[in-house]
Amino acid sequence: MDHERHLVAEAKRNPDHFLALYDHYYPKLYAYVLSRVRQKEWAEDVVANTFMKAMDNMDQFTWRRSATFGSWLFRIAKNDMIDHIKKDARMMMVETERLDQTISSIPDALESLIEQEMEDEQHHKFERILASLQSLTELEQEVVSLKYLADMSYKDISLITNKKPNTLAVTLKRALVKIRKDLDL
Repeated sequence: MDHERHLVAEAKRNPDHFLALYDHYYPKLYAYVLSRVRQKEWAEDVVANTFMKAMDNMDQFTWRRSATFGSWLFRIAKNDMIDHIKKDARMMMVETERLDQTISSIPDALESLIEQEMEDEQHHKFERILASLQSLTELEQEVVSLKYLADMSYKDISLITNKKPNTLAVTLKRALVKIRKDLDL
């Protein structure tokens, strides 16, 4: 948290220092957004817009309660996704063909979060997990994505979703039960 405060302070003083925040949050933010929108180009647009908005509004960011820069950044991304959905609701309808493309592109997006080379068996398990995620509710998908792909705490997820941490913990537990059942674990 102190390191994050230092990075934010530096970026507020000199926009060239924003790159350190970008480098730190890009993999997690991109993985989260891609898991939600399931289209590589769209995810890239949302992430780019998020960082542009954050950089343009750095002077407006303030530390509140337990809100971190990361939770502020993920909130911007969530709002941008909602704006994209409102503009073009049909993009969220994933056809079977698009789903196959998405499943094959997600490992590329998560490269920094998983081992460089996955064995065939691990890759197959990963694809099954992603397919299982499709059966979850929107909130469950979001909580799983933020908790495991973005490595966020319940407190930070709470700031993004406007749900209480205890509610999020229950939601995550139920989602994991559904995934285990789908995967016969």
